[in-house]
Amino acid sequence: MTTLVATRTLPEPVARRARQEYSAKFLDLASKFDRAAFIEALAGADAALVTPVDQLDTVTISALPKSLRVLGTFSVGTDHIDLEAARRRGLSVANTLSSSTHDQAAPFSRLKAYPEQDERRRRRVNRGRPGQ
Repeated sequence: MTTLVATRTLPEPVARRARQEYSAKFLDLASKFDRAAFIEALAGADAALVTPVDQLDTVTISALPKSLRVLGTFSVGTDHIDLEAARRRGLSVANTLSSSTHDQAAPFSRLKAYPEQDERRRRRVNRGRPGQ
């Protein structure tokens, strides 16, 4: 089962879905992002779910464990994530589409899809057909 680490306690409908679909861990880092606690909690995790309060700069992203493949954000925007550093690190980044509770669960669908999509891409590249 995919391991998901969320930096905050989420609204109950979203947390319930996370517990159903993942081996989910909620850090509840309160109002201040604790980089060291976040990185430590991600050991062996496949995916992380952050919020706009969690500033993921180049230093933080470069320190993330190799097991982490997907970074979801419980926000419409991604200003708090260094997207170029995420790209260099090979992380897929997913965000919510709007502020509705239904849409706030959207990163979960994307988190599930990215590993499959990544595997399909790897197979195409290995066959010499990266764009197909």
